[in-house]
Amino acid sequence: MHIEFSRHFGVLYQHAMGEYRLPAYEEIVVVSNEVDAEGKLIGLNGINEDQSRHGRRHYWHSDLSYMVSTHI
Repeated sequence: MHIEFSRHFGVLYQHAMGEYRLPAYEEIVVVSNEVDAEGKLIGLNGINEDQSRHGRRHYWHSDLSYMVSTHI
C-alpha cells in the first residue's frame, strides 16, 4: 500500500545498501535499531560504526528529492 501510494509522486528508487531493503518489497529500506538473534542489525540506523562511511554516520535523509518527477 505504501509503495503504490508513493508511486503517485514518481519513480521509486532502491536504496544502495541492499542488505537493509525489505526482501518482499525492495523499494522499502528498514530503519531500525533492533538486532537479530546473532546480534546483527536488522535495519539501517546510522548509529553504529559499521554503518559509517568516511567517518560520517548514515542518518535518515531524502536523496534525490531535488529531482524532477517522471510521473505523468
